[in-house]
Amino acid sequence: MSKNNIKNFYKAAVAQKEFNSDFWNEVREISTEGELKIFIEEKVQPVAKKMGYDFSTKDLLNYEKQMARRITEQQLETVNGGVSAKNLALGGMFSLMALGAGIVGTTNSASALLTTKEVAQSTDIMETAIAEEFEKSKILPIQDEKETGETKKDEENSHSSVDGNVRKKDIPAVNAEQAVAGTSGLGAEQSTVGTSDLRTEQVASDISDLETAKAAVDVDPKEVFETRKLTDGQQLYVYEALNLQEAYALLKSGVVENVRFYGNIMEIETVNGIRRYTSDKGDAFIELLYMLYPSPAGDLNTNTNFKGRDSFAMYGGMSPELAAKFFAILNDCRNKKIEIPKEFKDITLKEKRGKDNLSYINPEFKKALAWLKAKGLLTAKDFDKVKAVEDAINRTEKLKEDLDSAKFKIECIAGIPENEAKVDDYFSEQEEELKKEPETNEAKLKIIEGLKNLRISVLRGAKKQLNARRGECKRILKELNSTVKSIESSGISEKAKFLIHFINTMKKATELEVTDGSSYPKYLTEHILMSYMCQTLNNSEDVRELYQKIAEQLSQNKTNKTPIPEEKKAAITEKIAAKKEEIAKLNDIIKAAEIQELSPYKSATQSNGTTFKIGTIGEDGNVQIQDDTFADCADIAARHVINLLTFANEQNWDSILKGANVRELNVKLKEVVDAIGSKSQVKFYDLKTRLQMFFLYQRGFIKGIDNEEDREYRSKNGADDVTPLARTLWEYVICNMNTENLEKGSDKDKGFYSIVYSYGKNHEIETGYINMLKLMWNIAKALDLESEALESAKGKINALSERVKHDSTMFEKEDSTAFEEALRSIFSLFYTSGEIEFTLTDCKYAKINVNNEVKGNVTVNVIKGYQKLNFKIKHSAGHGEIKHKPVNFNFDKYLKIYWQDDEQMLNKLKKIKDELLNELKKIDDDQIFLSVEQKDSIKKLMEEKSLEKIIMELNKCLDNDFEKLLLRSFINDSFIQERITPPVGFYGTFSEEELTLGDAFRNTALYEKCKALSAYEALKGDENNAGRINRVLDVYTMRGAKKIVEKRLTKGEDGKQQVTEENLCDVFYREFLEPHEKNRERYSYIDNSMCFHDFGEVEEIYNERGEKQQSFDVMKINEKGEVQLFIKNVPENGELIIPSIVYDKDGKEYRVERIDKCLEANFENLKKVKFTGDFKNLNLISDFSDEGSQEVGSNISFGNFAAVKMEIFGYAVKIFTIQGNMGDLIIERGTLKYCDALRTFAIQGNIGYLSIWEDAFYRCENLKNLIIRGDVKEINLKSGLLNSSNAKIFLPENLKNKIPENFEDKNKIIFYDITDDDTLHLKVNEAVSEISLDKETLETLGGNFQILQAKNLNEEIVEIIFDDDLKDEFLKIEDATGLHYERKRA
Repeated sequence: MSKNNIKNFYKAAVAQKEFNSDFWNEVREISTEGELKIFIEEKVQPVAKKMGYDFSTKDLLNYEKQMARRITEQQLETVNGGVSAKNLALGGMFSLMALGAGIVGTTNSASALLTTKEVAQSTDIMETAIAEEFEKSKILPIQDEKETGETKKDEENSHSSVDGNVRKKDIPAVNAEQAVAGTSGLGAEQSTVGTSDLRTEQVASDISDLETAKAAVDVDPKEVFETRKLTDGQQLYVYEALNLQEAYALLKSGVVENVRFYGNIMEIETVNGIRRYTSDKGDAFIELLYMLYPSPAGDLNTNTNFKGRDSFAMYGGMSPELAAKFFAILNDCRNKKIEIPKEFKDITLKEKRGKDNLSYINPEFKKALAWLKAKGLLTAKDFDKVKAVEDAINRTEKLKEDLDSAKFKIECIAGIPENEAKVDDYFSEQEEELKKEPETNEAKLKIIEGLKNLRISVLRGAKKQLNARRGECKRILKELNSTVKSIESSGISEKAKFLIHFINTMKKATELEVTDGSSYPKYLTEHILMSYMCQTLNNSEDVRELYQKIAEQLSQNKTNKTPIPEEKKAAITEKIAAKKEEIAKLNDIIKAAEIQELSPYKSATQSNGTTFKIGTIGEDGNVQIQDDTFADCADIAARHVINLLTFANEQNWDSILKGANVRELNVKLKEVVDAIGSKSQVKFYDLKTRLQMFFLYQRGFIKGIDNEEDREYRSKNGADDVTPLARTLWEYVICNMNTENLEKGSDKDKGFYSIVYSYGKNHEIETGYINMLKLMWNIAKALDLESEALESAKGKINALSERVKHDSTMFEKEDSTAFEEALRSIFSLFYTSGEIEFTLTDCKYAKINVNNEVKGNVTVNVIKGYQKLNFKIKHSAGHGEIKHKPVNFNFDKYLKIYWQDDEQMLNKLKKIKDELLNELKKIDDDQIFLSVEQKDSIKKLMEEKSLEKIIMELNKCLDNDFEKLLLRSFINDSFIQERITPPVGFYGTFSEEELTLGDAFRNTALYEKCKALSAYEALKGDENNAGRINRVLDVYTMRGAKKIVEKRLTKGEDGKQQVTEENLCDVFYREFLEPHEKNRERYSYIDNSMCFHDFGEVEEIYNERGEKQQSFDVMKINEKGEVQLFIKNVPENGELIIPSIVYDKDGKEYRVERIDKCLEANFENLKKVKFTGDFKNLNLISDFSDEGSQEVGSNISFGNFAAVKMEIFGYAVKIFTIQGNMGDLIIERGTLKYCDALRTFAIQGNIGYLSIWEDAFYRCENLKNLIIRGDVKEINLKSGLLNSSNAKIFLPENLKNKIPENFEDKNKIIFYDITDDDTLHLKVNEAVSEISLDKETLETLGGNFQILQAKNLNEEIVEIIFDDDLKDEFLKIEDATGLHYERKRA
């Protein structure tokens, strides 16, 4: 049966839809050839017979095997129904159904990432592999460190006569130039590095005998057949560094991606405003990640056609075998058992000798070739080519020696005297001169020795012959030099250079991990490589091969030969057991995660990013792609919704591409893509064509359907493609649908809704659900989706618009029917295969850009049989986004797995759930007066409270960052996700978590650079969004930006490329801060960043005594040198003294004008705060970003006291003193709330205006005294400023008539005055008979008085009850002046 007949059968079967979803579900379970055979007999052959074909089982199996050898993984991923190669034992057959049929909608959406099941199963595979024993003869014996080399020949006799030099037979027998010319990559036959190209083909098998093998790798023949296994230390290394679970966690949580794009980068490059990610320059980790993930578009990607700097993508990837060799090398590196050759730039070195300019082989290159050969990093064919090259090298060097020898002989003969009697003296003189440097001139001395015994006539006769030989030698040398130079353009040299560079980069990365104070965690290098393997392995068989190769290679390296002391084995065994437990916990998480098969995404949906603006429609029907950019948000949100709904129907985008003329569509797509690249004009086609164009691009390149030249016009990442090209191409689809442009374009009179764009433009979709639904309806109409339902859906949108317009309170009345009906009617146009459920949260009426709109959150559940797809839509004024992760996480299942062996914990969980069930039952039974809605609301709160208890118990057990990373990346439920304790330090930063205030990682340059580069990405195209700028930029971001250079490549007016370099800090100021500079008082962080840019920092500060101040960072804020203090820590004694003046190391004075705290500041030890010196004004505020709360340059703000709550003062600070004169002092609401330990708050100094707001000391339960000392010209006290019932306010007597009449806490005031007779008079502002005083209060009021007397509101004497610390200091006296107290004299 011919191959074409089977192909035609598959093509017809797919076209007639003979294979349903159950068929494909069974395909997913096939894992062996036996299962495939049974499946063919039971499921395929009956369909074939029904259609008139008669194939035997053998025919179909043979066809499968033939195609499996030819088909690529990318093709396999395009199977209709989402079938991937990883589900099939043999590949080929089912993917060919789609490929042979040539279905336009088949899509490259499947991920190359291993499934969760395969990752979880990898543990057993790993444990089995590392326990095996290996015979050394089965693999390349690569691990002895002695260099390989050719056996040196005895050359002494070659110089004994004039004749012993160059002959024709010295021309290389092998044409080395031809031998190396065919090497184009890391393996010429196939594209993948490893088994097929850099495979470990036995070098020994290419050599005739063991002696030759020994010469190649310097291994004792007796060891060749030795049986080895991994040492305990190596097994621990595999568990700790090479488990797939931790690598998978780093991938899923975004850590790998974020380190790649936002890590320790020193220089970025932009071309016409777009960052060129392949040009990033940074440390070893940045270079390592580039070589694994070139990612030119800015999304993590292993497979790209980028032709820039060398990467594994350019060489076809990395096989399990090659990865295993790298891990064996890394294992030796970490144990200092290996010496890696240095990197080399040039293959040849130039050296001038007399009149001859000759090329000499770089010894570093020779050493690298020998080392790579010994490590098995060259293929069998490469081995032959290297031998030919080495032969050419050796012959070239030998010829150079012969040429030098002939030249020296000619010179010697030319100098022989005419008198034969003087010949001996001549040669003796020559010898004496050469013997001054005997080692250098050894060869020449031998030549002299051979010449001096010859007769003059012989010597002179030989001169002519030598000149002839010399000419012949030069000719041959030229040929050989040409051969050697060919190495430079050969694949071998490039391969060698790349591999040596990669291996050296790995080594440097490991050194960065172990450096003192390193910001990188241990084994990050291996984890990154394993993350790459997660991306490139196809199935469990690949995983098994990887671990088998790892075990084989580790069993042969130097580390394996180093015995482990017995006393260390027990500790290693204990560590292995602990690591197994950690991995098991990760597997518990992975087992509870299920990939949403209805999703076209491989990772979480992305929000706004750089998009090029598109002009309006011109008279010629064209639009201009502009150089300016904006940040799309509602635009890409609409794309995500369309992607999710349409793909869920059939796991492809056939419904959109149906009926398309792909050939014509392809031509138009190329026009638009080219125009986006060149920023030129292009025809603006009708909406249907624009849509089909985009989805042709997004579905990706399909071999067998698309032509090779189409590849660059197809997305490499499908729905996950968020490059500026993909974003702009989508914008081309949805722009110009406002009234003005609809009238001008090819969509005129088609009945489309007019779409609203931001600020009345023609691009950048305005937010709001009604606008989104109108856009979706236009798309559905253009594609003629569910034509019968289109008008009904339009009616629902119109009804919603009218309802919102006339009843803005509809949502407050809990009436969302019109909104839900509109959502359902539009979404059902795109998804017709099942049900759609909507959950509305905080939805309400909103006025957005003068439009009556709906904003809020909508959670969408798409249901298709047993499968579900969920995503969340968010629309607010100014921002729209879709949140979706292509994974379902079963939290209950995870908890059961996690605690399956913990009886105590299971009982605890059961108790929590039982309590909830009882409470829920009570609500149903007892609370009959509640409405259904009220009951549901209460039940939801109770369920959340119960869940919160469970999560608290879980958090107690999460002691591993990788568990937290996986949980937070898998869980879709935001309530649960937000309550899972986030990771800290490096992993927290690069998984985009907000680090806690005390996290030491905040002090690292890596953290600051991450913030700076993240800000750069977040703000590009959003220069006018002051709110976002305010949220993103702060001093720490600017510090990181100061360490990064932006290299900009632009076209000048003359059309030539111009290169400019600028500090990223300056870029931030110019693009994002300067336009808002006039509004800097509104934006706290913008203000700080401006100051940072304009005036910089004072690196070190001192007090008036010349003592270095360790508690502060300082930043100048104006030309006068006035500064802002940043409190970064608290002195060991817990007393924080804040000065009004600081000094630099040269004694220059700086006046403090503003005060803030560093984000990383830790105030747990803070016991006392004291302001010293004279301030202009002091403003203590509760919310640093409160508009209008401070005047730049006139107020001092100690801004974040309230914002940090107990993190600053909690349980520690007891005394807070502001000491010094100032114009204004304002203490706002909540400034010192929750300061439980605070006892005394004192203000000492002259103040122009004092204002203390209500709740300024909220929940300061132990506050006893608010004391004001000094001259206060005006005072404003708000009622409720103190919450403590025992607190007293001590005010100078002269303020008695300045207290506001409406102040409700007058009974808490005690006026005081110290008279000339050293008497402290206290006037209690209520009718009481006694008061209590302590030593701290009296010392704060002024400790120099001798007499103390107190009266109440009615001028009656009040008794004073002294605390224990004062009982022995005063005598109680009653005399004519009344009851008073006198201080005891010594």
